[in-house]
Amino acid sequence: MVFVERSPRSLVAIRQNLSRLALVERARVVRGDVPAVLRRMARGAERFDVALLDPPYEGGDLLRALTALVEAGVLADRAAVVVESAKRHPLPPVAGLVVEDERIYGETVVTRLCPDAERSGGGADEAPVALAGDEQHGN
Repeated sequence: MVFVERSPRSLVAIRQNLSRLALVERARVVRGDVPAVLRRMARGAERFDVALLDPPYEGGDLLRALTALVEAGVLADRAAVVVESAKRHPLPPVAGLVVEDERIYGETVVTRLCPDAERSGGGADEAPVALAGDEQHGN
């Protein structure tokens, strides 16, 4: 598991939660901007089966992170990308990803996407999980 986060406060919370769950040795916590971290991971040939994104609801972080996932080529062929967003901020279309499912829970939308086979170069069939969220947001 890889957690990517910019907020120092959130990084502390992630590390504390991993420790409480005895997952410290199974996870990597990276401080940084999601697109930059994904580019570094791509150079290391890392590929992911699952990517969970829970960025701040407002601003362009979500579109930047989704675009970076596709452009970096870090998604495995049959990867699942799960995104939490606000109902008032619809998920924009992202070249290289297609929506498989979308669920609404009050003001929160959870969308499951997968690589578009015709646009994605794909990666390995088996890969670790990537968890990416930039800073805390209000729900």
